Amino acid sequence: MPVGSQRVVLDALRGIGTAADVVCTRGQHELVLVELKTGFGGDRTQSAGAFMQTPLNKVKDCHVHRHFAQLAVTLHLFNQEDSTLTKLQAKGIDLVSGCVLYVDADLSEKFELPAWWERRAARIVDRIS
Repeated sequence: MPVGSQRVVLDALRGIGTAADVVCTRGQHELVLVELKTGFGGDRTQSAGAFMQTPLNKVKDCHVHRHFAQLAVTLHLFNQEDSTLTKLQAKGIDLVSGCVLYVDADLSEKFELPAWWERRAARIVDRIS
């Protein structure tokens, strides 16, 4: 269920920021940050024939992986907002997750952010800041 859009997240000390395109709830206890993508038709998992850069140098470069990296950073920055998380917990939200949603004229396709990407988010932030 959508509850907001363009939710800004940032790390002022590092000088980086982004925004979750759509913020949704799933059930009573989960908030989902949605990275909405259009214009990426076809096989979104098809490799570009290369690997990503460190710290993702073992990951094949493809649309989904690039967008997972972006979403992982967004989720990481959001999860650094202690006061926001405290307010969410007071309202019964005890899980924050993320997904990439592709929408085009042919179909919509959702990819949940794997935990693997979440575990690497801090290293991605270190790399880009």
